[in-house]
Amino acid sequence: MWLPNCDTHGLGDAVSRGRPHQLGETRRMYDQLYPRNESVKHTHMWKVKNRWPQSDTSQRMLLFALSLQEMLWHQSWDNYKAHALNSFYRLVEASIVLLDIRTRSLPRAMIDPIVEEIAATFFSDPVVKKILGNEIKHIEKLFLSSKSNFREIEQIIPEMRARIESNYGALIENLIEKEISSGHSSKEIYRLSQIYCSNLINLGYSRRYILDQVHQVFWKEHHKRIDTRKLRKFFRIFDKKPRNYQVYLKVKKSSHAIYENLLGAHSYRDPTSIRCAPDIE
Repeated sequence: MWLPNCDTHGLGDAVSRGRPHQLGETRRMYDQLYPRNESVKHTHMWKVKNRWPQSDTSQRMLLFALSLQEMLWHQSWDNYKAHALNSFYRLVEASIVLLDIRTRSLPRAMIDPIVEEIAATFFSDPVVKKILGNEIKHIEKLFLSSKSNFREIEQIIPEMRARIESNYGALIENLIEKEISSGHSSKEIYRLSQIYCSNLINLGYSRRYILDQVHQVFWKEHHKRIDTRKLRKFFRIFDKKPRNYQVYLKVKKSSHAIYENLLGAHSYRDPTSIRCAPDIE
């Protein structure tokens, strides 16, 4: 894998070998996120070879870029990689499992761990908080009182999903831009970066493609001046427009109907558009 402008080292090595006047603030931010342990190099950070200005905005954007790099790099520890699901896609997962339970493909108990994950993370999500505003406490109380009742969960999950679906992706970008331009919390930048990464992956962008774009925008050239236009340029790469693909699966004749029904049930799009061609042999 290419890393043309970044050398991989342990956290301690990476920043100490970098340019102190450029990376001092970023090092402080990373020390807050990852308490140092000299005996265990538990994460990676990249020695930045291209030049970055010393402004606060520049340093916060550098932290954002380094965070994305770490979350997407294939050799990062799993704890530091982008999460498989964010708050919105946990609701999507719950909707799929509820559908399978209604069709008796899964037992009711399968929804319980998903509900627990939603209860643990959904209401502390900064994007969800922004969308729901003052209503979040009421919705949280309603959800927590309903989580042991399957019928009530069946009703509230689609309602929660509908409330955040239209604004969630765009608001992540707005909050990242605001935090980088005028924020004071490195942890908030890192957390929003996690949510953003997960959102892109679940939209269908590959980790490698996202990492390639991080390189093109943030590492390829020296930066004489940095402002949020650079960030918006990065965001525009991922236009999130739906695209049509033809996917072919080779299956045995005896399994044809099973695969066709399975794919149709788990498609976010029109199930009638999915076809499996049985193996002619």
